[in-house]
Amino acid sequence: MHRIARLTFGGGTGAFALCRVRRALCCLACVGGTLHAHAATAPFTPRRDTEVVEVLRERPLSAQEKAWRVLRAAARDKPDDARMAVAVAAQAI
Repeated sequence: MHRIARLTFGGGTGAFALCRVRRALCCLACVGGTLHAHAATAPFTPRRDTEVVEVLRERPLSAQEKAWRVLRAAARDKPDDARMAVAVAAQAI
C-alpha cells in the first residue's frame, strides 16, 4: 500500500497539496521549455530595412509586472524550491 507524504503549501495538506505542487512544477516545466526553445533559436537577420526585428514596449513596466519579473528570476535562481515554484505558478494563473 502506498502512503502519500503530508505536505503543507499555501494552507493545504495531504494529497491535495501534492497535486498543487505537481501542477505548479508542470506549469514551470512547460514555460521553461518554451522559453528555452525561444532562446535557442538562431539569430535573425532581416532581408529588407522595412522588416520588424523587435517591438519595444510603449510604456514602462508597472509595479505588478516588475514584481512578476523579480519572482520569476528568484525561481530561476532556485529551481529546486517547491514553495517558489508554487508561488510562480499561482501568480501565472
